[in-house]
Amino acid sequence: MIKTIKVIKEETTIPSGFKLVLDRMTIVNGENNVGKSNFMRIVDKPNQVEFLDSDDNKIDDVQVVYIAAENIRPSDNEAKSSAKSTNLINNLFKLFANLKVEFKLTEHDRVIDLMKRVAKQANTNIKNIVGDETYRIEVESGVLDVPATIQSLIKKVGSYEGEQKRGLEELGQGTQRVIIVSMLKAYLDVFVEEGNHTNQPILLLVEEPEVYLHPRWKRALNDALQKIAGLPNHQVLISTHDPYFVFKNFMGKGVRVLFFEKDDKGLTKYPVEQGVYGIEDELLFIMLYGMLFDKDRNALEAIKIASITSRRGRYTCHEKPLHQIDFDLQYIRDQIHHLDNPDTEGLISDGAIPTKENYFTESELREGTKAMSEILLKAGAAA
Repeated sequence: MIKTIKVIKEETTIPSGFKLVLDRMTIVNGENNVGKSNFMRIVDKPNQVEFLDSDDNKIDDVQVVYIAAENIRPSDNEAKSSAKSTNLINNLFKLFANLKVEFKLTEHDRVIDLMKRVAKQANTNIKNIVGDETYRIEVESGVLDVPATIQSLIKKVGSYEGEQKRGLEELGQGTQRVIIVSMLKAYLDVFVEEGNHTNQPILLLVEEPEVYLHPRWKRALNDALQKIAGLPNHQVLISTHDPYFVFKNFMGKGVRVLFFEKDDKGLTKYPVEQGVYGIEDELLFIMLYGMLFDKDRNALEAIKIASITSRRGRYTCHEKPLHQIDFDLQYIRDQIHHLDNPDTEGLISDGAIPTKENYFTESELREGTKAMSEILLKAGAAA
């Protein structure tokens, strides 16, 4: 198992010597432009990083499979007849090596059988995510060129709505994203079904998995990624801005949630602390608030946000004091729960002028979320 990724050659915002400690599934969050995408791209490049085990010994044979944010629209490139060497196809092809079948004419029947099984499993995954058989993959038995074989899975996706068939290029971006992830999961499903085993560590990088996905599809995707991370010698590294992927995996077994931020020189800091930062979301705040309220109310009450401390005594309802606000985060919590209060404006942008007596800013929400997540994760690590 990979314990640490160490950058050995500086690139863009990521300095040489930067380290990231992994678990089975690792979630990286943070504001825009703090280096999440830069780091994911570096990990996918040969000779840019070192993979270390728990004893800091170098692991030389890691297989990196990178599903980049720009792979949302396979129809733009991968479905074209000339697209035999795109990044997405090359990364998906890496998985075929683990299926232990040589793509030679002498194994024509074996390859075609395997491709049909992969397509069948991918179609099952698509049906489980979408809820019906509107979209499915077809396999042409005459294609044996390796990149073209993988391309054929992407190119031969059709939508069957009523009696009319629609091509991949006519499908929405969210559906295209689901199809790619379903194919990825299908390779691994067949890998397990075949009874194959590899001692080679496989690291799946998924950048912004939430893009264009319906909430129900996000749940299915997260479930698939958790299962992939549970396979022997497989790990998953996700970069995200979406509170759902933090919410769903926060403090999970075998999961590490951490955040990136920059130093005063504009370089990405080594993430020595776990937690949530840069995701200003009220429901995520409420989840953390409830968890900390149950586990350590004293710690919750001890969190101070100076700007809130100075004004929380003015919390009103119908221009009258509603009740005593005992601590700073309660001030935010009560506004989220009582937006029907005519004196409550709730969340406003930093620098905006409030129009009502009760309000909280993006910075205050971010600061409170970060503080609660750090306390909870440290308490979980100590338990």
